[in-house]
Amino acid sequence: MRDINRIVIHCTDTKHDHDVTVNDIDIWHKARKFKMIGYHYLIRLDGIIEFGRPVDMIGAHARGFNKTSIGIAYAGGIDKDGQRVNTMTEQQTASMFYLIESLVIVFGDVELCGHNDLTDRKSCPNFDVGEWWIYQNENTEIS
Repeated sequence: MRDINRIVIHCTDTKHDHDVTVNDIDIWHKARKFKMIGYHYLIRLDGIIEFGRPVDMIGAHARGFNKTSIGIAYAGGIDKDGQRVNTMTEQQTASMFYLIESLVIVFGDVELCGHNDLTDRKSCPNFDVGEWWIYQNENTEIS
């Protein structure tokens, strides 16, 4: 298994009500000459987590950071007015939180960031991941 020190959050930059699948993104990424989908996980509108690129493979989601990171994308990121914002549904939010928590159990202390934290050229996931994570930790009940 490769060394993982970072989880990078992305969005698909699709409309808030347009669900996409790993197969859809695989087609998009192959059209860009990727071997396969660049993300390791995709969280669909209903909160279902789909597996993308195997975690033991280096991702293709954050240039310069792929070797030691895991990429998670959520379907959405564009609101009804065409603005780039956090469009995660309640189900996506819950799934994202629990997926991150699970990955931390497996990989230990990792940095959590948005793609937008790694480059000025990206707005994805269209929100501040650090602020989101603090809010989630303060307001999520583990049962």
